[in-house]
Amino acid sequence: MLSMKNMILPFLLFIQIIGFGQTSGVANLYVSPNGSDQWSGTLPSANKTQTDGPVKSLAKAGILIEEMNKSGKVKNSGIAIILREGIYEMDESLILNKNHSGKKGAPVVWKNYKDEKVQLVGGKEIKGFGAITDVDVLKRIKIEFQKKILQLNLKSIGIS
Repeated sequence: MLSMKNMILPFLLFIQIIGFGQTSGVANLYVSPNGSDQWSGTLPSANKTQTDGPVKSLAKAGILIEEMNKSGKVKNSGIAIILREGIYEMDESLILNKNHSGKKGAPVVWKNYKDEKVQLVGGKEIKGFGAITDVDVLKRIKIEFQKKILQLNLKSIGIS
């Protein structure tokens, strides 16, 4: 005959394995260079209608963490900010403080999605350089260097 003590351990193991409700899981927030800061961040990629999916910026993910902390929606196991593959060009600092942290036993963790490669770049890739065409500028450059010097209008790519 099974004693009460012998029945409790298997029962507790069963509860541990199936999970006691869904509240013990980590809340996942997804970020992708192909996302939109108008979306919820709860899906790893855009839905079929392109109306929801990952957020685009790390700053928006920070705002969502703050909102979850303030509203008490942080689950018992914390929050995972999951970055999808791509280059994240950051034109300003990402500021994280106590409002973006988890709590004891429920951390906020930033990580890449599966084995995807993520790059955080503190600048902007500059493309579109071309030859100097202004005759007055070319006159000031020695002939042997004229074809070796390129130019780019920074305002045309959003840098002022």
